[in-house]
Amino acid sequence: MVIRKVCCGSQSTLVLTSGGKVYAWGCGPCLGMGSADATSAKPKLIEVLQPYCVLDISVGDSHCLALTQGKPPVYDLLSGVWMYRIYSCTSRMFRT
Repeated sequence: MVIRKVCCGSQSTLVLTSGGKVYAWGCGPCLGMGSADATSAKPKLIEVLQPYCVLDISVGDSHCLALTQGKPPVYDLLSGVWMYRIYSCTSRMFRT
């Protein structure tokens, strides 16, 4: 497995592989388990993103996003919602 990108938030870390898969560890809803109480000491594959090729990831204190080739293209791991657009003044990745 080749790691393309690592993003760290205040409580969790996401890794994007060259194959477009996302792994997470730490605690909180960024782990993709649907619970703020979720914890994982080891990298865990984010199952909801499994059918998609993830192009990029972004993590911070108040966001945890994956950009995919799917429609809609953006998945918010914190809320479990797919979105078409993200408006941000701080992230070049998701600027529209």
